[in-house]
Amino acid sequence: FDSIVRIGRIPAPLAITATFEGTARRWDLQTGEITAEVILPAAPTFGRVNESNGVDFAWRDEQSTALHLLNFETGEDKVIALLDGEYIQALLPTPDATAILAVHRGETPDITAWVTATGERIVLGDYDTSVCSRVPDMIQLARNGSRLVIGCDTGFQVWEISE
Repeated sequence: FDSIVRIGRIPAPLAITATFEGTARRWDLQTGEITAEVILPAAPTFGRVNESNGVDFAWRDEQSTALHLLNFETGEDKVIALLDGEYIQALLPTPDATAILAVHRGETPDITAWVTATGERIVLGDYDTSVCSRVPDMIQLARNGSRLVIGCDTGFQVWEISE
């Protein structure tokens, strides 16, 4: 009842909610139980959990101050990069959480990766805006992390991701 947001685009049975005070909760929707709870320095209003294990949660706060990686098992929350207010439309951690991918930073149609161990930012390039007449609706990685699919209002694009 104290949650202010359910962080979207996370497939069932997982759900992530946050309170105004910054408590992030991972839920099992099949049982209705909270499976993890961590108090964060700010409320995560946008993010994506690693759907293969439900452990690693890439998130940003409402003001896009910083990009974080939370491990729900250990409770460790690590600041990966300062965003300085730069909005990110879609993000997700790789299956092994060694990188966080972001699609459409600020007003640019780019694809960016941050190495979680170092915070190094790698700009992978721009997605094809002729296929997307607005910002992407959804991004998804292949289970092994080798392909990124960007879903748009008029179709989708597939990107190959290398080491």
